[in-house]
Amino acid sequence: MRDKETIDTGLRAAETGHLVISTVHTKNAVQTLSRLIAIFRPEEQEIIRVRLADAIAAVVSQRLLPAASGEGRVVAAEIMPVTGTIRDCIIDPERMDEIHDLIQEGREQYGSQTFDQHLMDLVHEGKVTFDMAMTAANSPSDFDLKMNILAGDQSGEKSPADQLGGFTA
Repeated sequence: MRDKETIDTGLRAAETGHLVISTVHTKNAVQTLSRLIAIFRPEEQEIIRVRLADAIAAVVSQRLLPAASGEGRVVAAEIMPVTGTIRDCIIDPERMDEIHDLIQEGREQYGSQTFDQHLMDLVHEGKVTFDMAMTAANSPSDFDLKMNILAGDQSGEKSPADQLGGFTA
């Protein structure tokens, strides 16, 4: 979906009960939503937010990474099922920044996951290298920190968060 007419047509089809599967060239779920909304004129964006929140069921973003084995590729995916809270965040432009955290926190309950969460899984499973995961991470510095904390937890050593009494900024 690259233009206003295509997006509007897709929304109308979804609003009338049709299954619409489409692609948008973005890095993650929040960027996808933002791009779909930003294509419309400012005076149209409020209604587009409502329509999009009502019509969308999920956003799945993917990146193909070289496999650690050197043969083939491995998919890293961000999965954002649209929950009631995420719908509220789509409608309210002031809350769009909350969506990433909601995806991260909803892993157990809703089956959502951020790219960085999936990248950590792929590194632990030996499917991609740490260096490759770092280059693909949404926030390489946060990814590195989380991987080091997790490695500390698994080795029995105190993580930086534990050394600070569990306080993290």
